[in-house]
Amino acid sequence: MAPKSFIAALVLICVLLLTPSVYGFPFSKESGVTELTPATFSSFIDTHKPVVILFYAPWCGHCKNFHPEYEKFARLVKGSIRVGAVNADTHSSLGQQFSVRGFPTIKYWSSGKNNAPVDYNNQRSAGALQQTVLGDVSQARVKKASGKDELESIVRSAPHKKAAVLISSKTKVPALFSIASLSPKLKDIIFVFVGGVTADKYAELGVSTSPTILFIEDGGEGLKRTVFKGKEIAYDPIARFFLDCATNGTSTEETDNAAPAAEPEHNEPKANPPLAPEALAKNSLRDFCTHSSVKVNGKIPLCVIGLQRTIDLNALHDTFSRDSVLFFDASGSLGELKTALKDDFSFTDGEIDKLLEKNTVVVFRSSKKNLVRYTGDAAGTTAEINDFLQHVLNGEVRLLKKTL
Repeated sequence: MAPKSFIAALVLICVLLLTPSVYGFPFSKESGVTELTPATFSSFIDTHKPVVILFYAPWCGHCKNFHPEYEKFARLVKGSIRVGAVNADTHSSLGQQFSVRGFPTIKYWSSGKNNAPVDYNNQRSAGALQQTVLGDVSQARVKKASGKDELESIVRSAPHKKAAVLISSKTKVPALFSIASLSPKLKDIIFVFVGGVTADKYAELGVSTSPTILFIEDGGEGLKRTVFKGKEIAYDPIARFFLDCATNGTSTEETDNAAPAAEPEHNEPKANPPLAPEALAKNSLRDFCTHSSVKVNGKIPLCVIGLQRTIDLNALHDTFSRDSVLFFDASGSLGELKTALKDDFSFTDGEIDKLLEKNTVVVFRSSKKNLVRYTGDAAGTTAEINDFLQHVLNGEVRLLKKTL
């Protein structure tokens, strides 16, 4: 009879072999954590948003233990904070540049590369990391008003007579609102926080609930108010609302670029999705990139179409192999691509020419019936396109919409 110690060891080996890995290095893009390289690092921190970066080594036990908390943190702050990771074992130059001497090392920038990085030395938990980083967000561009008269006075005296306003029962300015105020795209808008509002003051301020987000503009004929009616209080829809209002738009539609929820499917897939980049064929877009075609990893895929032979689609596929992304090479079949854009996505000749004129890749996602989201990228190198796709998957690139 075999010794008990041998049997126990054998059982342990079997358990380890049959248990799937839960740590997933490198991070998938859909985790909300962007894997960075020396080629993509600088552009990633080029933002007004806070940036948090984990320097790790895949063999590091503490890194593995922190992995699920870091992903949880990325989900909690999605849209308002850029969350990245660097395999400093592979990219040792980045580790040396930022004086990384052990793993895991966490550094954060309170407002992108406009600020020097700070070492995070608090508890390694999603909540503690969130509290620390958001606590360092500057409120310098947020003005405070105590009531209706002061609020209206601030709007009328603003250089461009436009204000993003948050009315809340709470007394502290939310970090999300402060982060939006730092956006260079919203620099012409005054941000005003009216806090500590009790229910008996709602009518005076013209609101019915707390919090209320609105845009106020003095057009010379009185103050015009537009209330945010989005379903989700999150950075992307709120920033888009303010930008649309500031540019004479009134759209309050939420952005949905990163990972749209899959709608129920009733049609069988027409074909199995490709396991590697393949040449674009006549029916590729119809079979793989329309609403009723296929899902990849349980989600409607982002279809990436290369337009030039200089793009290494195989390298991109290796990077994004764990994400819901499909790659097609149209460098030798632009005619088929144009036909597919007409037949499957109802593009006109003018729209096609504009889309294909200067771009090296185009991306599509058809997450809803009769609607496709798309954009192109004119980056010249595979590394730049890699960075672009990471931003698309993280919801940091606003895709254009077309009704089919």
